[in-house]
Amino acid sequence: MKISRPDHEHGRVAAQTLASLDRVILLLRAGVPAHHVIRFVAPDATEMPDPSARAVVAVAVATGAPLTSTLSRLQSLVRDVSAAHEEILSALAAPLLARRIVMLMPVASIVLGTALGFNVLNALFSSALGVACLVGGALLSVLGWVWMRKLVARATDHHPAPGLWCELVAVAVGSGLPLGRAVRVAERALERGGLSTPERARTRGGHLLTMASQAGVSVSAALRNLADDQRARSFADQRRAARELGERILVPVGACYLPVFLLWGVVPIVGAVVSDTLVVA
Repeated sequence: MKISRPDHEHGRVAAQTLASLDRVILLLRAGVPAHHVIRFVAPDATEMPDPSARAVVAVAVATGAPLTSTLSRLQSLVRDVSAAHEEILSALAAPLLARRIVMLMPVASIVLGTALGFNVLNALFSSALGVACLVGGALLSVLGWVWMRKLVARATDHHPAPGLWCELVAVAVGSGLPLGRAVRVAERALERGGLSTPERARTRGGHLLTMASQAGVSVSAALRNLADDQRARSFADQRRAARELGERILVPVGACYLPVFLLWGVVPIVGAVVSDTLVVA
């Protein structure tokens, strides 16, 4: 799930996905045969707005993997991912609010100067110094806006579905498919869902498959552990990026917006006062 989603949209996506999974799991636990439940799984899977969850359900249905255990794990994962997402959004809230407030500083300098009885607009437009301050402040404002936008984009640019490749292969392997075919099924599900997996994560998963098969251990369990590890690392990186954004955003504030405050709200007025004083003298 992408961190760039609005808070309310992410909550809606998680709620709808969990509701769809609840309906299917309820039927399974009530003793309804799996081949009958599949008739309900297909429409519910297409209704789920989360493409990662749809991919897991699609692989489970296509390969005949144990539905109860697969969907129960998926339900827990959706809850965990949603909780992590909300925590990251909370960490991002303060710096994002600070960015919006800081972007109002240039206008606030004009309003403040006017409230104190100075004709700030006249000082900005009636002299060469004022026009220079106006143009310089505008350029610094644009630079600060672009700078902060890049900082926010960098802090929120993370893969939307960490660990998904390992999770899909684990589901396919758990159904009894050979490793090669399980990987192909997982890749096909990713392609149909418009999803991607970082090459590094796919490579680590491939190495784990080789080691687990050679050692004779449970491949599906090893893949699920790796998927959990990849998700944990991704969420830890996202939390750290959210915390660091609050510190990094201070740099464009000091380098761009504070000078704009002075250029638009202080320098023209001081220049006008000095000019009037010299004329009177």
